[in-house]
Amino acid sequence: MSRQRTINDQGFWRSPRLQICTTEDKIALVHLLTCPDSNVVGAYPLVPKIACAEVGWSADQWLQVIDRLRANDLTWYDAERMFVWVRIWWEHHHAGQSMGPKLRNRTLGDIRHIPPAWLQPFLDDFRPHLSPEYQRILDRELGLLGAADTLSISCRYGIDKVSNLSLSNPNPNPNSKVTLTPEPPANQPVDISAIPASHRADVGLVLREAQQAGRNAADLQAVINNLARQFQSPTKPPRNPVALTRHLLGKQENNTPQRTSAIPSPERLAVYQGRCFAWPIERANSYVRITEHQQVEYFCIEHGRFVRRVGRLDSDELLCAIEGGSAREVSGRVIEMLVQEIES
Repeated sequence: MSRQRTINDQGFWRSPRLQICTTEDKIALVHLLTCPDSNVVGAYPLVPKIACAEVGWSADQWLQVIDRLRANDLTWYDAERMFVWVRIWWEHHHAGQSMGPKLRNRTLGDIRHIPPAWLQPFLDDFRPHLSPEYQRILDRELGLLGAADTLSISCRYGIDKVSNLSLSNPNPNPNSKVTLTPEPPANQPVDISAIPASHRADVGLVLREAQQAGRNAADLQAVINNLARQFQSPTKPPRNPVALTRHLLGKQENNTPQRTSAIPSPERLAVYQGRCFAWPIERANSYVRITEHQQVEYFCIEHGRFVRRVGRLDSDELLCAIEGGSAREVSGRVIEMLVQEIES
């Protein structure tokens, strides 16, 4: 589906920042601001082979232009990860809209894919464009609240009761405060530096397709490591790296064992008792807290209303998500702030 991208004409063509740019530089910036690979936040994966084909340049010409833009701090580009950050993005897009109810999930998802080394500079650039309310929401969703923050929540808020969940409250005192120490797991990008430079763009395109299909970074890195070992063979280097990458991805998927539901042991649960996590990670305003007696509390916003559910942790899906890094630990205070946002 096509999207509409708007560029402020005077803000672009008469911008003092762009007076040092060549015509090629400006064409590249227009492309980066409007290309089909762009996302809500202006930081996204970009394969040079595709980009240069869209503007009608050679790969060398495109990379030379990107280097100039990077030198003038108009873009950042990581050639190994094939990831670009358009530094003038918020001069042509409304940051507040990106954190509005309709786009917030997509915005937060795009931010979580930014390379770790770029995340703080990106947030330092993004936050000043937001209202104080949206800044608080951003900090809450990304787990940026302090470790000393506590959770204090009572049953005066709306509670939905669901038939397939236990209604017993595992905490004798619902107003008790739990001090949490958040340490969000880092989702490291896939490192393809061991792949010969002549094949990185094509292999990276395959990885991107796999990632969009739901494959996690750990699985993709394992495939790349396998491929890199085959490139190191002096006698039989891969003839078709793209086909081999697809084959390794398919073989890995077929060999992935299916998870079976199992009741976690008390010892395993004790490690996480009283701690809060954003889960599922792709959904904004959705949190869980693991309590004693193999219980779990679910907190979310549904139809503009704060909802709390209590149920038994009768499978290890949540714990597998936590231990695998796909559930992000947060301060307990995020739930209190969630309620305050709904009530205000």
